[in-house]
Amino acid sequence: MQDAIAIIPARGGSKRFPRKNLIKLKGVPLFVRVAKTALESRLFKSVVVSTEDREIERIGRQEGLDVFVRNPLTASDEATVVDVCFEYFQVSTESSDRFCCIYATAALIGVRDLIDSYRLFDIHPTPDCVMGVGEYNLHPFKALGRNDEGWFEQLFPGRGNVKGQLLPDVVASNGSFYWASTDWFLVNKSFFGERMLVYKLPEERWQDVDYPEDFVRLERKLEERGTQIV
Repeated sequence: MQDAIAIIPARGGSKRFPRKNLIKLKGVPLFVRVAKTALESRLFKSVVVSTEDREIERIGRQEGLDVFVRNPLTASDEATVVDVCFEYFQVSTESSDRFCCIYATAALIGVRDLIDSYRLFDIHPTPDCVMGVGEYNLHPFKALGRNDEGWFEQLFPGRGNVKGQLLPDVVASNGSFYWASTDWFLVNKSFFGERMLVYKLPEERWQDVDYPEDFVRLERKLEERGTQIV
């Protein structure tokens, strides 16, 4: 195949978990493990690490990855993965009909996940994007929120009392990956489209990493699975 582009946003700074993209899992930095999974899928003509960090840049180049050095605006705390991907396509001369933004901490995804999610573009007519998702532990219709008087109340009045089997199937983006049609993305600057499909990952193949304790959970999931990714 090798006709798509993978973009791995790998910023050096993180207030909640400093240097998280460089933390080693089984001796390999997280962003490198993700890049190797992308390369092994043979879907991508380029696997691009987008960073402002000199150490990440150095390691990325040593691993034979394409490294894109961000400008200061897309390296800030306020910048989003949308900003990072948009900047790459604005500056780079490389183009592709489709691309995949893969989180640098998505170290539990497998080659099969990337291949099968990519194929959703061929199974369904002209989707704008395909999002890696996970299930909620509790249905969001059962959520409670504090009101202005300090009491808790249903956020979805009347819906939280419905039997579980009658509730609609809902999922959420889980910090793994987004596929998008490149032309559509450049016009809309979003990974949420009207023609959006999802690829559901089982719980053992995703773990968002925002805090050190999240990385502990990621390690535990990998150990419980008993297999290596790369």
